[in-house]
Amino acid sequence: MGFANPFEFLKAHPQCSSDGFLDYIKFFYCGCKGFRIVGYVVLGVWLAALFYLLGNTVVNYFCCSLEKLSHLLRLPPTIVGVSLLPLGNGAPDVFANIAAFFGDKYR
Repeated sequence: MGFANPFEFLKAHPQCSSDGFLDYIKFFYCGCKGFRIVGYVVLGVWLAALFYLLGNTVVNYFCCSLEKLSHLLRLPPTIVGVSLLPLGNGAPDVFANIAAFFGDKYR
């Protein structure tokens, strides 16, 4: 069961691959085999770019209630948009999952 390197493990276990737009694990372990520091740098820059794009989108589509929350919490609007806006966006899914989990109890 021992593998020579992570690339061999990923080849033996295809279920570890991502179905997303980019397969970060395969990129890091297979594409940057001998150059892990390059993989860390590329993925770190990509993460920074994604946060920048998220913050830039928040500035363009900021709503009034979040603006008042940012003043109330004394936080910059970008921070409130990056943290509270996704939290509010995912809240219906969380409550639907909780209702589905406890819903069988009453049938």
